[in-house]
Amino acid sequence: MLQFNSDTATNYSFTQVYGNGSTAASLRQTSVNGIWVGYGAYSQAGSTNPGTIIVNIQNYANATTYKATLSRANSRIGVEATAGLWRNTAAISTIVIKHQTATTYIAGSTFTLYGIAAA
Repeated sequence: MLQFNSDTATNYSFTQVYGNGSTAASLRQTSVNGIWVGYGAYSQAGSTNPGTIIVNIQNYANATTYKATLSRANSRIGVEATAGLWRNTAAISTIVIKHQTATTYIAGSTFTLYGIAAA
């Protein structure tokens, strides 16, 4: 789950589609406290199904529009695409990454933040 600027209020919404090769499903959440990313691809993954989640945050520095996200996740048990929205016009200065179903991440997990300098 993603949260921006320490905002834990219900200012987020997202739509997901996910599948595992034999089953496909979708999920829509409004007025929730974060944007779920990777949930469908990892909901039962555990330590035996590592994978990748890539999140693009649109207009993160813009202080006049809501912030949109697009993400893609994959693991051995499935793939997922998510479109998210943070209903706040503040520029994003902090990002919190939380696991939806566990209190910790698996040892060896890595997180990388890429940006565009002087854009």
